[in-house]
Amino acid sequence: MILIVGLGNPGKKYCRTRHNVGFMVIDELADKYNLIFTKKEHYCIAKGQIQNQDITVVKPLTYMNLSGMAVKQLVNQKILNNLPNSLIVIHDDLDLPVGKMKIKKMVPQEDTREFSLSLIF
Repeated sequence: MILIVGLGNPGKKYCRTRHNVGFMVIDELADKYNLIFTKKEHYCIAKGQIQNQDITVVKPLTYMNLSGMAVKQLVNQKILNNLPNSLIVIHDDLDLPVGKMKIKKMVPQEDTREFSLSLIF
């Protein structure tokens, strides 16, 4: 299972802002792969498959600075096979020009396993 979390802020005020790029990516994935969201206390969640890989996509319902609460709840449910390789977090970065992307992989030094997932949209 891979958990893909898109960060953003709830509400119409932030809907189409750069700060909500995480929500926008999750919405695109949900549309492309026919994922249906269920609303929970602190997040909206949908499960499905991408390229034969089980995935869960999440949009926290808290503001960005509190989004760790929703992610922590999910991680504590032990739905992930292998942290950090099974967790992808999508968010904006004001240090990057609009339209540019940065990918960071956080792997503990003792972990030599490789992980790759291509998301094409």
